[in-house]
Amino acid sequence: MKLLIAGCDPGIPVLLRHLQREGVEAIVLYRNSSQALDLLKASLIHIAGIHLRDETTGEANLPAVRKLFPKGSVAVVSYALWEEGLVVARGNPKNIKTIADLARKDVTIINREPGAGSRLLLDFQLKQAGVEPQSVNGYERVAIGHLPAAWQVKTGAADCCIAAKTAACAFGLDFVPLARERYDFVMRKKNLNLPSVQILLETLAKTAFRRELEGLGGYDTSVSGNRII
Repeated sequence: MKLLIAGCDPGIPVLLRHLQREGVEAIVLYRNSSQALDLLKASLIHIAGIHLRDETTGEANLPAVRKLFPKGSVAVVSYALWEEGLVVARGNPKNIKTIADLARKDVTIINREPGAGSRLLLDFQLKQAGVEPQSVNGYERVAIGHLPAAWQVKTGAADCCIAAKTAACAFGLDFVPLARERYDFVMRKKNLNLPSVQILLETLAKTAFRRELEGLGGYDTSVSGNRII
């Protein structure tokens, strides 16, 4: 059984291992949330993993889904809650504490590409803080993915990036939390009865999977497997 998943979750290898044990060969396309939804819209994948904050209301994921899909055509299931925030060097040598610190002349960031949930969160937070994006050093420089962005901080190429906490944990970096987000799986309802999708949904509810994912750091699996719509 094969399952095609697109998304940006750094912890997805944990899910893949558990699915493999159940006979499901899951293939992952590492894409940002907007790209994942576009692939699902084109029926090129089974599952889109997303964390997209509505710029006006701050609501998670559902506004983006409603814009692309007819009412009642897709199901949305929670994968996990995660912490998203500022990833900084160990010891936080630049003393970066808030989003407003990104406007300092001695701070350089690495951004995420347009369409990424992390970039949307950054833009939302900058607007809330009254900080103009053009005043942030490195705003136009991008890394594709949570782990590549955190790696730029690890190597000293940037002082800070915005990413999931698990990316900071992976490289032994410090983390300044900004938001708690829900990462969801979106799928077409017509595919809910596929054996591979059924096994995926069952896996999300299993204690062994949840414990291993939380062990990476930054995940809360108390909502994993919950049907949103």
